[in-house]
Amino acid sequence: MKQPLPFPVRVGRIWAEAHEVLANLMLATVAAHVLAALWHQFVLRDRAISRMVRG
Repeated sequence: MKQPLPFPVRVGRIWAEAHEVLANLMLATVAAHVLAALWHQFVLRDRAISRMVRG
């Protein structure tokens, strides 16, 4: 039998906040990856994108 908690816990809000933070972190990681690929292609000119596409 479950015991009632001694204080209210808003688990739904915690999960929503965690989801938002992780989603923003993922978007920032993808954006950094794209910018790094473009940096390698156009600034360093080391043909990194063409090496990735060819496999």
